[in-house]
Amino acid sequence: MRRTSEAAVAAGMSLLAMVLYGLTLAPSVPGGDSGELIAVAHSGGIPHPPGYPLYMMIARGVSYLPFGEVAFRVNLLSALFDALAAGVLCLTVARWARSVGAGILAGGLFAFAPLVWSYAVVAEVFALNNLLVCGLFYVLVRYVEEPS
Repeated sequence: MRRTSEAAVAAGMSLLAMVLYGLTLAPSVPGGDSGELIAVAHSGGIPHPPGYPLYMMIARGVSYLPFGEVAFRVNLLSALFDALAAGVLCLTVARWARSVGAGILAGGLFAFAPLVWSYAVVAEVFALNNLLVCGLFYVLVRYVEEPS
């Protein structure tokens, strides 16, 4: 039962972050590397080194979804990745600390930190990195709980 409530709270954290990111999402091409990443995602090229292969493959698929502009869709991908990262971090901390409140605090502080938020609303590779790192932390906590 406790695991179910932790998962529900983590899903709620992801949903809240996604809604707020969506409200502040860049509607077109923002500055920085985002323009290059959006163009390359749609054209199938390779961006500046190191090329970000996993991000570019996922972004290429998202760029062909049938809604909005290409820039909006790729920006939305970053919002999704960081929203999921906030939920996974919330779940990880809740399991590790055995406190749903600690999970909510950690997920919220992460999701709504100014630097995280600023990269969650534009096409950037940092959001995918955040999700992968949070996923690794979750796997580590699960391993510590049940080393098998």
